[in-house]
Amino acid sequence: MRAHRKGRLLVVLFVISLLVRSVGLPVSAESTKKLELFVGNTTAYVNGVGVKLDAPPVIQSGRTLVPVRFISEQMGAKVTWDGVKKQVTIVQGSKTIILTINSSKVLVNGKSATIDVPAKIINDRTMVPVRFVSEQLGYNVQWVAESKKVVIDNSKVSTVSVSIISKDLAGEKVIIKNNGNTDVDMSGWQLISVEGNQVFTFPQKFVLKAGQTVTITSGKNAYSNPPSVLKWTNANIWNNDGDAAKLVDSKGRVISTLP
Repeated sequence: MRAHRKGRLLVVLFVISLLVRSVGLPVSAESTKKLELFVGNTTAYVNGVGVKLDAPPVIQSGRTLVPVRFISEQMGAKVTWDGVKKQVTIVQGSKTIILTINSSKVLVNGKSATIDVPAKIINDRTMVPVRFVSEQLGYNVQWVAESKKVVIDNSKVSTVSVSIISKDLAGEKVIIKNNGNTDVDMSGWQLISVEGNQVFTFPQKFVLKAGQTVTITSGKNAYSNPPSVLKWTNANIWNNDGDAAKLVDSKGRVISTLP
């Protein structure tokens, strides 16, 4: 009798294991996720597992556009479509991104930003610029030219509580704040002007204390007053028509972006 019950228990456990494998367990926010998409190919890979896309990625004006619903939902975001306004809204936690078809103007948490290639409808599918959307949702993007592959992953995403809180393009000032309760060594970190691809590297042994800010100055009025103010250069860095700022730590992890 005991052997019979044990046998039935093993069968039940085996069936449960099959169900778990076939359905899949939900991925936690801390799990590593890697997406691979190929231009012109409707097969993508999520952590190495093939997934069918309803539309292939395309290149427009030198930028890669991808299906909005696939890319957003894989990053844990929700997508809604407003056919009247021709707008797609992406919501992930406290981040809300609104893109309008054929418009270079986007809204990120209510603030206006400019992208060089707008969202488009191609073959009845809404396509969005992969780098802008992915980085706004906290993912890193890599382009592999040889195979026309886009690699998107969160393996380099940091949980450090440092963020860009202000950007004055005309005044050539960017303010960065340590929102956490511990000091952060920013040696080798970089502030990047995305439009101009220009880089400011934080000096060695620079520490941003908990709750404090540091202002990075450039342009003709640039000055230095460490540790609260650091000078980049007397040259004009920021594009006044719209230039995103990106903060990257010494390991290449994207810490913060501000459109």
